[in-house]
Amino acid sequence: MFDTPEERTAAFASRWAMIPLTRAMDTLVINISKQPGTVRDALEKVCGKREDFVEWICL
Repeated sequence: MFDTPEERTAAFASRWAMIPLTRAMDTLVINISKQPGTVRDALEKVCGKREDFVEWICL
């Protein structure tokens, strides 16, 4: 299934990240670093596909 420890770690983290991401009743605010990374890339990708209900704000 997963070949490397990094892949296993990423899969584990992804599963746990879904817990808070799926519990919002109305609005979910996520603060992320401006540094590049896997999570940031994934969130930006979702934002690009779901602009009707996802808003990306840079402060």
